Amino acid sequence: MYLCCQLLFKYLPQHDYIFAAIAKQVPQARFIFVDRPRRNYVAAQFRSRLQTAFAKFDLDYQRYCIVMPTLPMDDYLSLSLVADVFLDTIGFSGGCTSFDSIACNLPIVTLPSEFMRGRHSYGILQVLGVTDTIAQTEADYIEIAVRLGLDPEWRKDIKARMRLREDDLFDDLTCVRALEDFFKEKVNAGFS
Repeated sequence: MYLCCQLLFKYLPQHDYIFAAIAKQVPQARFIFVDRPRRNYVAAQFRSRLQTAFAKFDLDYQRYCIVMPTLPMDDYLSLSLVADVFLDTIGFSGGCTSFDSIACNLPIVTLPSEFMRGRHSYGILQVLGVTDTIAQTEADYIEIAVRLGLDPEWRKDIKARMRLREDDLFDDLTCVRALEDFFKEKVNAGFS
């Protein structure tokens, strides 16, 4: 089960084929997307795009894709705990969802882009020290996602290393201390 829980507007049309390319190689794949009910028109457009992308691979997107309504936090975390892989959006990376995935030991496939908005998961995985699932190209992204779907031992290894290193991420006070120092410097500069 591939969890794809970013806001649907983050999924760009040029990347729709990626889900179908993964499904072509992982026949048992299921992609779980999350819809925001107030934006039904976005979900309808997204479903139409998926239908087109999967058809190009001679696949029925409805066999592979589930678009769920927004879930309460407990249900969302439960879904994250039973999913196998988190597919980060390309070009507009996850932030909170990536942290949630790591807390649930859910491997993240990401492809960093040029701008900061597409590099959150990349940075998070760098701090975590588990970089095996950081892709360099779209083809690499597909290959990593396929391998995670087909190779439970590798997926288990990634999860174990994430679990071992999660304190390096969640207990890192470097940013907090830097912000404290900044405020102290500004306050002291104002009184001197």
